[in-house]
Amino acid sequence: LAVTMAGRDPAIVAGAGRHLLDAGWLLVEHGYDQGLIVREVFTQAGFVQVETLRDYGGNERVTLGQWVVRNVS
Repeated sequence: LAVTMAGRDPAIVAGAGRHLLDAGWLLVEHGYDQGLIVREVFTQAGFVQVETLRDYGGNERVTLGQWVVRNVS
């Protein structure tokens, strides 16, 4: 995934909504210097409550977001 995000190919995140239930969560581990871009990819894909967690060394390491199905009425 780190290579995928570094190349700015958000295929994993963009396609995740097809596999998640409403209010499901996606968590991805990434390189220490990729937190910002991964958060942007999550947000652009429609995830909410996006945040990045740090590892024991203080590096941004895991980004997560919640998938919420929006009703179109």
